[in-house]
Amino acid sequence: MRTCSFLRAIAVVVYAVASAAAAEISICPWRTVAHVDDPSVQNLGKWAVESAKAQAVGNCENNINRIYDLIIHASNGDYEAVVYVINRTEPQKVLSFKPVRS
Repeated sequence: MRTCSFLRAIAVVVYAVASAAAAEISICPWRTVAHVDDPSVQNLGKWAVESAKAQAVGNCENNINRIYDLIIHASNGDYEAVVYVINRTEPQKVLSFKPVRS
């Protein structure tokens, strides 16, 4: 009986310490992701993009300059993002970003 009470007391102390530690969880500030090519970051993008279309700009045989039409799933609805990619090396330009109408 005494061993059982002792074990219960230890369990209560462990629970109290764990609960106190969990209550002190803090939210850290935002930071820029150092490696956006990290597979876990890339997987987030794949999860959020529901569909994608692309079209060449200028010469239709030219695959360097393209416009992408992406449907992105967000917690407050779906959005359409139109992105212009120039030479695959220049920064992309967001041409439009708007909610998708149902």
